Amino acid sequence: MTQRRRTQAERIAISDDAMFKAAISIIAQEGPNKMTLANVGKTAGYTGGLVSYRFGSKIGLLKEVSERIVTLWTDRVIDSPKIQKLSGMDGLKTLADEYLKNLKKGSELMIAMHRLMNASYGNCPELRPYFEDYDQTLRLKLAEDLKENEKLPPGFDANAFAILYMASLRGIAQQFFVSQSKFDLKTAKAAVWKMCDDALKP
Repeated sequence: MTQRRRTQAERIAISDDAMFKAAISIIAQEGPNKMTLANVGKTAGYTGGLVSYRFGSKIGLLKEVSERIVTLWTDRVIDSPKIQKLSGMDGLKTLADEYLKNLKKGSELMIAMHRLMNASYGNCPELRPYFEDYDQTLRLKLAEDLKENEKLPPGFDANAFAILYMASLRGIAQQFFVSQSKFDLKTAKAAVWKMCDDALKP
């Protein structure tokens, strides 16, 4: 049986996917400063010239990678079926659990996202809009979910809690990256869950 030849569009999609995966892996392991079009091409099994042709420049590739990471993280974690079937504080506690599981297993997607976020307010300000939009959208989504699905105590500010919630998880990740062997993720998870429980007390 003759195997069907891939179309040009399929070949482009396959090569782009390989380049994205290579870029994410390099960024996670070495940081965006160490990523080059040449080492992305080599890791992906293509030439640096093809990477340059597709993305134009290193910053062009970093922009595309930032957008892809935000989309993948949202699809795989934030909007995953496991999270979507829950709501209110139960949803936030489960989301925190998934976040910390990815942190513990050393998810390259998560590590690369944090490295690029750091770069966005450092030497790569061109990346900032991708993470700024992502953060704003997520904060609003968390706050609206609480307003719709929880009986909130008087004076409770859902928008402020969303800020605190995200800051807690990001802060935990930062401390874990700095000192994995000396950081207790179980204690961190318990603290986040208690924060969620205590927030709804009168």
